[in-house]
Amino acid sequence: MALHESWNFVIPPKKRECVFQDLEESEASNKIASQRVEVFVQSGGNLDVLLTIHGPLEISSVFEGTFEDPLVKEAIDVIKETESDSQTFVTEFKPKSSGTYAFCLDNRNSRFLSKTVQFDVVSSSDNVDPIQLPVVDEQHSGDVDIARLKEYLHSLNTVSKGITKVQQQQLRDRRRLSLHSDTNDTTYNEVFAGSIVETFIFICVSVFQIFFVRRWFVSKTSAKTKSWA
Repeated sequence: MALHESWNFVIPPKKRECVFQDLEESEASNKIASQRVEVFVQSGGNLDVLLTIHGPLEISSVFEGTFEDPLVKEAIDVIKETESDSQTFVTEFKPKSSGTYAFCLDNRNSRFLSKTVQFDVVSSSDNVDPIQLPVVDEQHSGDVDIARLKEYLHSLNTVSKGITKVQQQQLRDRRRLSLHSDTNDTTYNEVFAGSIVETFIFICVSVFQIFFVRRWFVSKTSAKTKSWA
């Protein structure tokens, strides 16, 4: 899970927003780092959006935005988000060749509703390495307690991992609350609209019944009056 600030998009209906990234081979491993893609639909419609990944792309395609034919195509909804402990859709993308890739959020299937989405692309090479013991000059090694330094470094690494877990839990809880709040609001709006429609139908039926029964009694009374005459 990304702990830095994610991109936040408000995607209008019938629009697509993309993030472009140059993926090259690492000099150390001669491999292209895999990309961890995280998507969280915060609000809008049924809390769904389409994730697509395209590439490698030509520069002209990047500027014109004419690329289609995605390498990855995933429809994201509430069910897929809740399957993750972080309440966030997460997928791993392993590019086969270097070049420019587009990571897109597609809302072109929506006609009227915008979507608010948190989006992140994290490279596996961005992982933070643990704190290492620096090299100590042999002339001054007698003045340094190596064992105590290692103990301190171990404690620092433990604290660092603990802080990371706390940050992940905070982000997880914040997204879970946001997701549940939006789901509850959507359900409330549907129930409220349904109750309004039901009340309107009930009033119409009641008015019709009153009008019909009154007309029926009037017709009966008129028929009796004529028979007596």
